Amino acid sequence: MRGVSCARRGDQRGFAYLFLLFTLLLFALSALLIVEVDATQLQREREEELLFIGSQFRAALRSYHRGALVGGRGEYPHELEDLLRDPRAQVVRRHLRALYRDPMTGKADWGLLRAEGRIVCVHSLSTRAPIKRAGFDLDDAGFKAASSYRDWLFCGPSTPPARSGGDGAPPAGIDATGPTPVQGGTS
Repeated sequence: MRGVSCARRGDQRGFAYLFLLFTLLLFALSALLIVEVDATQLQREREEELLFIGSQFRAALRSYHRGALVGGRGEYPHELEDLLRDPRAQVVRRHLRALYRDPMTGKADWGLLRAEGRIVCVHSLSTRAPIKRAGFDLDDAGFKAASSYRDWLFCGPSTPPARSGGDGAPPAGIDATGPTPVQGGTS
């Protein structure tokens, strides 16, 4: 009799060990799922922040463009810092409150599209694919087909709505530059 009870206890210990491993596996999978959900939520929050900051850059570019007409037409800034203090104005004129950090990269670098040496569009340097694919404002409607945040262009008036001319090159007359470090950026 004694040999039979030892064998049963051994079987029970093996079953308990398998149950413990299965429980640990479920716990690990649950933890991974929680981390994934948190990462997705964080990316969505950063997207919203990028849309807000981008709209600030867009409004500043438009304001700068309307600010002083040169030869009957508006002009764009040479540098992002010109949006903080317009060098064309006799009095201090600010088109932008601060030069923000890119929420997608965490760095104070922005990609710039230039026409004739002047900034016409600002964009993130992140190559990550956006989560948001719909529900954009009218100014951002072109973002639906974006393959990365680099394609989210925040442009002044009379600028191209698409990032490239189809072959990966910027549209005619537009020079893509970046990264452009921003001094004194804020989050």
